[in-house]
Amino acid sequence: MYAPNKVCGLTSWSDAQAAKAEGAVYGGLIFEESSPRNVSRETSSEIITHEPGLRYVAESRRTSGYGELIQPGINAVQVHAPYQGSLEAERSLVERVRAEIGEGVELWRAVSMSAESGAEVALGIRGGVDKLVLDARVGGSAEIFRWADIPDEVRGDSLLADGLHPSNLAGAMRRAFAIIGNYHYPRTNNN
Repeated sequence: MYAPNKVCGLTSWSDAQAAKAEGAVYGGLIFEESSPRNVSRETSSEIITHEPGLRYVAESRRTSGYGELIQPGINAVQVHAPYQGSLEAERSLVERVRAEIGEGVELWRAVSMSAESGAEVALGIRGGVDKLVLDARVGGSAEIFRWADIPDEVRGDSLLADGLHPSNLAGAMRRAFAIIGNYHYPRTNNN
């Protein structure tokens, strides 16, 4: 892989080990019952125990309760909550989640760059988060947004999410040189 990157949607420790073997830095654990890649706290703990070499990111669409996702081995939370309606409300969400997770855990916020307010939100909240996850719509859509719309000021602190595949990855990295890739690992049935 080209840069520090995250494999999203790990559901077993064998997935995590395969991701690490391929060069992944971050492993995404989805805590969202509506997701086909949802993991329980017990399963996530098992994954972390069997592959401690990844930096794990707890992902959810919730607007509160991120503190409940923190456990040994979780290095960051990724907030995939829907757009809050205004930049002020987005900043408020970031402040609330930051207070819930405490020190020592990074805060990442997904931003829909296909939305009219995407660039404004990314610029407006970047000081309150450790990383921005720049997405087309919602996580897992496999859609691509116009990478030219990414404000230069946020490139170094961002992950490029969704719509990445072998035929466009090199181009994405050339255009968005400081953006970290975010990949989905295919689901397996084994551990």
